[in-house]
Order: sequence, then structure tokens, then C-alpha cells
Amino acid sequence: MLSFLRSIYRYFFFKKLYGSHKGYFESFDEAERKIKKKSGWAGRETSQKFSEAFIIERDLAKQNKHIYHVKKQINGGYLFIWDYPVIFWLNKIFEQKFDTYDLHDFGGNVGNHFYNYSKYINIENNIKNWRVIELPNMIDAGKILKDLLNPRPTLSFDSLENSHSEGCQVFLASSSLQYFKGDWIDKILLNYDNLPDFVIINRTPFSEEDHSIFTIQNGGTATYVNRIIPFKELDRLETLGYKLVDDWFDPLDTCIIPFNRTKVWYKGYIYSKQDILFE
Repeated sequence: MLSFLRSIYRYFFFKKLYGSHKGYFESFDEAERKIKKKSGWAGRETSQKFSEAFIIERDLAKQNKHIYHVKKQINGGYLFIWDYPVIFWLNKIFEQKFDTYDLHDFGGNVGNHFYNYSKYINIENNIKNWRVIELPNMIDAGKILKDLLNPRPTLSFDSLENSHSEGCQVFLASSSLQYFKGDWIDKILLNYDNLPDFVIINRTPFSEEDHSIFTIQNGGTATYVNRIIPFKELDRLETLGYKLVDDWFDPLDTCIIPFNRTKVWYKGYIYSKQDILFE
């Protein structure tokens, strides 16, 4: 009875509950039709709002040097509990001392990870290029922020279409794969001429179902289609020559769909090529 009442509350107050979910759909397109504006693999509406906000802040900063207010838009430089496993394994990767790395941060917003992680990992000495892969408006916002915080040649922004020609050794996807429309392994990973040496997945919802589940999520300024990924999808990485190095749970993010009993876990993983051994 209590579970039923909670479902009623989540269903009818969906628009007021940030991060909440609603609806159970068989396909991305079906879920997308329930949203007034389509979202692609990241909220286009949100991306536009970010871009406009940073343009305004840029003008203010030029006049009043209020860069502090812009910094607040990248979480104020604070880390969350889900960030620590990624930082730990990035440092372990850097210890391998192969060379400087190209890192692709898929869905990396305006460079949040780059700025927030730079206090805890030696980016300048280990990363040749930290490339954020984003939508056009978010790319514009990221470049504006980069100019405000002083140009850093290590950080760059690019679209998914242009990123594959460059290649990378480290592929990072934190809270982004679930918003991508399509098979991320086929459309992203396999489009690289050479597969990345390391694949890091973080803050991503998984279930034990044998197929993907689609729901819609309240993202605050926009509503997204959220794909819950079946665990078995990760088996394909092993067929591509990857081995699982470590996995972890994200205890904060949740995906509770009203009137549905599907159990969803937010998890993170790191995979490496079979011939790479961590000390």
C-alpha cells in the first residue's frame, strides 16, 4: 500500500521532483513522443539555456570581473561521491606511464569534470587533450567558460561527428550514455579507428532485464528520455577485447518508475584492453 501511494505521489508531482522518472516505454521514440520537445542524447533545451546564461555572464565578467558567479555553474568545484572512483582510476591509468593521453569526455557538459578533477589528478602532465564531446550549444557555453577561467590548451570541445577522427586512449562517459539515442557501442565506440585503451562508465542506470527500458526524467529545465541499460549489454565489450577491471555502485542516483517494479542500479565500470595490466 505504501509503495502504491509513493507511486501516486511521484506520478502526479513529476514536474516538481527534480531527477524523478515517469512512464515505461519500449523504445526511445515512444518515450520521446511523450515529451513536448525532443531531447536527442542530451537536453537541447537545457543546452540552449546554458549557452544563453554563459553569454550573459561573460558580459558581466568583462565589466565587473564576477567570474565567481560563472564558476558556481560547474558545481563550485566540489566533488560528489560518484566522482571518487573515476579520479582513483584515472590516477591509476596515469601511473602506467605509457605517454600523455587523449581523453574523450562524452557528454561532459561545459567541462565540469576537467575543472573539478584537476585538483586531484595531474592533468597538465598526463593529459595531452581533454576533449569534451557535446551538443553545439553546450560546446559554445563551454568555450565561453574556458575563456572566462583563462584559456587552457589542454581542454577542448567537439561534436561527436568530429571527435572520432582524432581518437583517444581514454573514453569517459559519466551520466551520459543513458541519454544517447541509439547503440553507443556501435555508434560511438566502434566508430574509432582504434578502440580506446580504457573505457570508464559512471553514473549510468542498469537493470537485469534482457532489453532496454525507456522512461522520461525531470531534468529541471528540460525533460529527457532516459534509457535503462541491460547489464548484458556490457558483455559486448569483452567480445571487443576488453576486460573488466573494476565496478562500483552509485548510492545517490536513483531511478524509481511509478507503478513499475523494475529494479534499477546506477553503477560505474572501468574496462581496459586485455594486454594492459595494472600494477
